Amino acid sequence: MVEKFVRLMRDFANRKGLKKKVNLRFLDDLDRPRVYCDEPAIVARFASQIRQEALLYFGNCTKVLMRGQTRNHAGMVPGLFRLPNDTANSKLLLKAEARFEREIQKIKLGRLKRPPLAALLQHYGYYTSWLDVVDNLWIAVWFATHTFDRHALSGMTTSFTRERSGWIYFIATEVNSRELSFADLRAAHHPLSLRPHTQHGWSVRSRRVSVSDLNEWVIACVEFPIGDHWTIDGYLGSADFFFPRAEIDDTLRRLIDKDVDGIAASIEQEFGLPTASLGRATALVNNRA
Repeated sequence: MVEKFVRLMRDFANRKGLKKKVNLRFLDDLDRPRVYCDEPAIVARFASQIRQEALLYFGNCTKVLMRGQTRNHAGMVPGLFRLPNDTANSKLLLKAEARFEREIQKIKLGRLKRPPLAALLQHYGYYTSWLDVVDNLWIAVWFATHTFDRHALSGMTTSFTRERSGWIYFIATEVNSRELSFADLRAAHHPLSLRPHTQHGWSVRSRRVSVSDLNEWVIACVEFPIGDHWTIDGYLGSADFFFPRAEIDDTLRRLIDKDVDGIAASIEQEFGLPTASLGRATALVNNRA
């Protein structure tokens, strides 16, 4: 993490006026310098400051994106490179991903020919070299407060997390970066591919074949205590909204009808990868949130 932003987090957390009003601290353990804050409005203030400082530091063409998680991990690793693929050769995995894209593009459906296809597939439950991120703080908070469980291969349930903390990571990149590719899926993909639109979905990935961890582009982090204070209520804060059913999300329906899961399974077999290492389309079932 860039030292400038570590200092920014430390200075922000040590402001005497703020510390008198909210539970605000700077923590530097678990290999993750961060601001700890229990007040959502102050986190919004911090997010604004991070964005403005990133523009000053990296230039006016900088984009700051966010990722919410219920657990802190040492790295920032896209799904394709996690278990059970964490020991596989990254070049082999990327070749399998490229083959997966090509096979799907043979389906006679124009929206599946739009790039970047793997980034779209990542939002539907497949494991790719793209990392899901958002440009909306409260969407990041929602993902930082909800746990997801897969049932069988393609069913998914979600519930308000039982973890003690939520985590929000700020990732910065220049628009014309030679290191990272990034895409606003709302602009890149068809409105009928509804899931990334409801989620304010962006995706980022490394341009370097040898790099499978995006942690070096994390410029700041916030940890907050899980509780009612961080609940986003109503239908617009429900999993049913963020993960629309196949009757509403036509692309989810097509992925299921065209047996894209079967295509994934055949690619896994061809490349000698473990079963479900490319993921499967996930549809919300028996929702609890």
